[in-house]
Amino acid sequence: MGLRTKCVALILALWITGGGAVCSFAGTGQEIRQVVKDAVEYAGWLKDKNYREKLKQLFTSELLASILRSVENYRESATDWYTLTFLQNCHIVYNNEKTAVVIARVEEVDITSQCRESNSLIIVLSNTNAGWRIAGIFSCPGKTV
Repeated sequence: MGLRTKCVALILALWITGGGAVCSFAGTGQEIRQVVKDAVEYAGWLKDKNYREKLKQLFTSELLASILRSVENYRESATDWYTLTFLQNCHIVYNNEKTAVVIARVEEVDITSQCRESNSLIIVLSNTNAGWRIAGIFSCPGKTV
């Protein structure tokens, strides 16, 4: 079993058994939840001129490079984007003040058909000198938050 598989299994075990703490609206929990919410719901990457600065406030440099490549590829194509994404629920399942792991339920809404789809994500955050930043995002099949 690979390291990623072990980490996902541990995180899911903590979550299913009730380990960890629910995101709160005070202190570190609030900061972590706000970064997750801002990243999930940010749509400025589609057209904003200063999208790079906003993304730098949300993601670690390692993940940011990959995201910027994807955004630039998207912007170079003649593709339309018809979905908005919203954070529905957020649970912190691990936080040692340097690293936090969040399980988040997100809802994607197709603005043309109003179809809705919910998904769960495992989001790993790092506490950098500039504050909390997302270091990884993984699909979380099965149980929703």
